[in-house]
Amino acid sequence: MRCLNLRHSSILALVAVLAACADQPTAPRPDVQGEAAGKIIVNFLAEDRQSARITVTRSGGVFELGPHAVHIPGNVICDPRTSSYGATEWDKPCTPLRDPIDIEAKIVNIGGHEQLYFTPSLRFVPSGKSDRWVWIFMKSSGVVNESAQILWAPSPGAPAIDESLTDPTLTTRYSQRLGMVYRRIKHFSGYQVSLGFSGSADADDDRGH
Repeated sequence: MRCLNLRHSSILALVAVLAACADQPTAPRPDVQGEAAGKIIVNFLAEDRQSARITVTRSGGVFELGPHAVHIPGNVICDPRTSSYGATEWDKPCTPLRDPIDIEAKIVNIGGHEQLYFTPSLRFVPSGKSDRWVWIFMKSSGVVNESAQILWAPSPGAPAIDESLTDPTLTTRYSQRLGMVYRRIKHFSGYQVSLGFSGSADADDDRGH
């Protein structure tokens, strides 16, 4: 139970740091302890915390699986019945989903990399406002530092992709104090932390906070 509390506190602390950095794109500041905690419904959580089935409502919220977490603002999931999906589609307008949606999440180990996968494949409503962005927070069994990156893993075994090469808003940021990396994501499929790549650390990586 102590490890769970520490992990939960770390996510809350990192979100608070993001919200305090006025000169950086910031993630929203959810009240995870109160109302927002119930906006993502956990229908099933494996005993080893490596897989789960959740329901995301229109209000969004924060979901944690293993050492990782995702923050989803309200009304930002594109309706999969009418929206397209693919690397050329992320920034195209879409109709926000108005109904709750069931999502499966699992952690798998592929070639020594821990990957976090979501199904079904979804994309999020494009926005220039950072408080409307979906954020993913990840840890790694290896040493996470400012060179680590969160890469898109389209499918298990497929080469991971650095999406920040074509979109700087997807640059991975690093929190030294919490030992986590985090970034904006535009869609759900799979993500992994890769070490040893040339990444971009957050200008305010919470040192001194």
